[in-house]
Amino acid sequence: MEMMFLISILKSSIVASVLILFLLLIFKFTNNIFSAKTRYFIWIIVILSLIIPARPKANSTLITVNPALITNNSIKKIETLEQNNEEKNIYASDNISSDSAQTKNNKIHISPIFLVWFIIAISTFSYRIIKYKKFRKFVERWGYKPDDKLLKLFDEVKSSLGLQNKNIALIKCPHIKTPMLIGVIKQVIVIPENYINYDEAELIFKHELTHYIHKDLFINLLSIIAISIHWFNPIIYICFFNIQTDCEAYCDEDVLSTKDTDYRRFYGELIISMIEYGNNSNTALSTCFYYKKNNIKRRLVSIMNTKKSLKKLSTIAITTVLGITLSSNFLISFANSNYIGVEKAKSIALQDAGLKSADVTFTEAKLDNSNKNKDYDIEFISGDKKYDYDIDAISGKILEKSSKIKKQPVSTKTTNQKKSTNQNTENKKNVNKTTSNVNTTKDIGKENAKFIAIKDAGVKASDITFIKVKLDIKKTGNSEYDIEFHDNTMEYEYEIDAVSGKILEKSIEPLDD
Repeated sequence: MEMMFLISILKSSIVASVLILFLLLIFKFTNNIFSAKTRYFIWIIVILSLIIPARPKANSTLITVNPALITNNSIKKIETLEQNNEEKNIYASDNISSDSAQTKNNKIHISPIFLVWFIIAISTFSYRIIKYKKFRKFVERWGYKPDDKLLKLFDEVKSSLGLQNKNIALIKCPHIKTPMLIGVIKQVIVIPENYINYDEAELIFKHELTHYIHKDLFINLLSIIAISIHWFNPIIYICFFNIQTDCEAYCDEDVLSTKDTDYRRFYGELIISMIEYGNNSNTALSTCFYYKKNNIKRRLVSIMNTKKSLKKLSTIAITTVLGITLSSNFLISFANSNYIGVEKAKSIALQDAGLKSADVTFTEAKLDNSNKNKDYDIEFISGDKKYDYDIDAISGKILEKSSKIKKQPVSTKTTNQKKSTNQNTENKKNVNKTTSNVNTTKDIGKENAKFIAIKDAGVKASDITFIKVKLDIKKTGNSEYDIEFHDNTMEYEYEIDAVSGKILEKSIEPLDD
């Protein structure tokens, strides 16, 4: 079950990676055709696709990946060797305790691959959250209330944006290099104490409060979850950087939507002036008015761009990306992404045989990749019977099944008679020996043998056609009835002891067309 979960994550990671690289190329060579808002919304769709791997099911796909290519072959060889050794040990001795079989079947197994992924995912998420909490404590400890003039300006900007009733605090804090919004539940705007220009402060407040309106810190949290889940994929980190860049550009776009070129120039100069203060460290659950030097050029170009992007083109772009993410199951799939799994196949076989896991010992349980339509080979032993099932890997339908009694070695009497050199005498002894071994006990008869087979098959006599009903006398002297019949869909073969009526062997297969 856990491997199926990992496969779905890996599939979503592959599709998202291809999409991210494609989007980066498109955004790079189309200059500013797409608005920052459009780009930001597209990145949000990608992030959501990484967190929610569930997609509509597809009957056929463009690309099918064989999971054997990403599976450790050495582990497979060890498992096969263990199965072979186990089967040999079972046939070598019949003295296997049911307690040990039950303990084996009830053992909880967690895939080492899943365990490694889970530990690193939790560690990645925890590291970022702990880092944020430490930063938050630092702000709470060293931060202080700004002067009344600045607070009044802050309240005025809040009112102009319709946020007068929102509980958003303003704090000055030393060692903070650039203004930022922090927190998810209790949000605070933090500004540096080194400089204050009230004209610039108004712009900064508008920018950070726009982050609040856009719910950007919640998107930031989703990005952290996506990185934690897909920690193994470096392309996701590239996506995280771009979503932060376009998040800031989207805020710039909103703040400057009604402003002229002079105002935009002043806004750009404000961002450039912050280069001298250096970069803030990348703290989780925070936005930065100025984050990294290498995204300044792209951001300034966006600020000075007064052309409005085509809404129709933006809608098409967002719809296309959404369609690709939802239809990823039609693009790529793993060969066993919809398989029922070995445990389910074992359960189906046990239910059909009317047995419990504690009563059997499995000798083989694996996916057979040799056929076009994959199926599970399930073999197990209960008492003196061996059961063999072929179960469809997707539907769980029993394709073929058989059961037979494990044949015990025939004991022979040893005599110390002298060998005769006369060939005729030796032949006579052999004939007498064979004749004396024939079981002359009255057999159950053909009709009773047919009745036993029909009853075991669970079919009606009126619905079947007999192909063969034959008494077969073996070399050992034992006699058996070979019975073959079929209905409209299945073919049945039975070997029944002619004296006791015990079913020695049976086979049920789909009827050939």
